[in-house]
Amino acid sequence: MAYTAVVTGASGYLGGEVIHQLLAKGYNVRGTVTNVEDRRKTAPLLALRRALPGKLTLTEADLFEPGSFDDVVKGADFVYHTASNVIFDSPNPERDLIDPAVKGTDNVLRSVAKNRKTVKRAILSSSVAAMEKKIAGPKNGKLYTEEDWNDEATIDKFPYHLSKTLAEQRAWELAEQFKFDLVAINPVMMLGPVVSAYGTSNSIMEMKYALEGNQFKTLSNKLCDIRDGARAHILAAEREDADGRYLVGLKGTVDHRYVTNILQKRFPEFEIYTGREGPCIDLLDITKITGTEEPNQLGMGMIPLEETVPRYSWSVHGEWRSEPAH
Repeated sequence: MAYTAVVTGASGYLGGEVIHQLLAKGYNVRGTVTNVEDRRKTAPLLALRRALPGKLTLTEADLFEPGSFDDVVKGADFVYHTASNVIFDSPNPERDLIDPAVKGTDNVLRSVAKNRKTVKRAILSSSVAAMEKKIAGPKNGKLYTEEDWNDEATIDKFPYHLSKTLAEQRAWELAEQFKFDLVAINPVMMLGPVVSAYGTSNSIMEMKYALEGNQFKTLSNKLCDIRDGARAHILAAEREDADGRYLVGLKGTVDHRYVTNILQKRFPEFEIYTGREGPCIDLLDITKITGTEEPNQLGMGMIPLEETVPRYSWSVHGEWRSEPAH
């Protein structure tokens, strides 16, 4: 009998890839979106449904409406909460970042709590932003671990980091209060092929800037492939021994020049700028991580950037389109 999984933020960059992989595995997937009639966002998901063996149902649900996820969670085996805003220049971060992240997480996981006798595990899409401290650095002085929490971010400085920190902390509070099984996935910035030709993800915008000859605006030096990020989510649900927080990222950091060199080699017909050089360090080499070359605690290796970046760039070229975040 196939598993049934709920994926919030189904039309998002990460949510779409999680659904892609779940359908390929034969899951029954219930994806939540804000508007099922928005064909720009739902058409790629429906195309996946036609092409892959799993079954997909799309349902409207509101992160701000209490109980909105009760029905879709009922009877599910796993719940993947991937819905989240990634905005770095919002004029109103409380409205655009903090509230959707914290209230949305609270709402979804309270639905999990109501169905905790049947839901085997909830998987939260958190972020390295909930761990990384720009000033103090890792708690042990060198490497980030499960013990690290970002206590430096504020609403005025690094509001996105604050939103991810507060949302994950709320998730663990609810898991403790209602005694349901929770695992958090804390990826670094994800690049890689997009499921949809439509998107507003910050990482998609970054690659579009590069293909148009512009400089990156917010590209991180800590990267991984979106397919690995999604795979980590699924393994964290399926493996009975998975628990706690998983930092997902390639072992070493890279500078912008490393990324643009790959692009220039793959796409010589484009006038791609030469990225800035910067320090590259092994930041993520910790015990509980998916970012090593050998199989790790989740039993997976990682896709190298030399494969990720060209495929990602090609997938956002041509039919790619976007609209301003609001």
